[in-house]
Amino acid sequence: MKVSSNNKLPTYQVIGNKLRIHWDAKEVTKETDEGTEVFWEQEEALVPVTASRSMIIEAIMATKYPTPGAEFAALSNGSESVAEHQAMRDLAKSLCDMEAIKAEAERASLFERQLNEYQIAVARLSQYVLSEGLSEVTEMQQGEQKVDEEGMPVFDEDGLVYEMVEVVIRPAIEPLEPTVEETVYDEDGNATTQTVANPLIVKDEAERKAAQALINSTPTNVKEF
Repeated sequence: MKVSSNNKLPTYQVIGNKLRIHWDAKEVTKETDEGTEVFWEQEEALVPVTASRSMIIEAIMATKYPTPGAEFAALSNGSESVAEHQAMRDLAKSLCDMEAIKAEAERASLFERQLNEYQIAVARLSQYVLSEGLSEVTEMQQGEQKVDEEGMPVFDEDGLVYEMVEVVIRPAIEPLEPTVEETVYDEDGNATTQTVANPLIVKDEAERKAAQALINSTPTNVKEF
């Protein structure tokens, strides 16, 4: 199958649970109304990332001989057609670099894990800071139709006039108290009260610190995906 892209695709490309194998790349120039367009065309075979070597070979062969009948015809149409078929099979075998395919699968797996962890960390930091709370957010919205003293609708050059009302779209959330009272008991069972840092704030700050550290260590190509 021929595919087009803005950039030359790598020979092996794992996306999700699929392995894409590319070959025969050609840079194509096309004149359009907006100017010269440059892109790449390549042959592509698509298989499960867990595909065996034989499955990959057959998938590559199927891009030229999509049915058993087409392949049988190629083997029955004379020496030139047989040689062309053999050249295609040799190409398919040469593209089955299982070590390179394994390396690409491992790279893609690492990328997906890093991307997932990065997205979780970003989402965690987007939550409000418990020790700071959240301020109220309001906006002006169109309310009821405005009327004059006689109860008649009011018009301007744009038509009917409406009252504008302030609406709360996000209520304020008060910050948590920085400390709390905690009751502790000594070995004799005597209770005393002590002031300690609010455990919810302590947990929030630790999680935010961990999320920021993960974001800082995430490779740039993952962040820009």
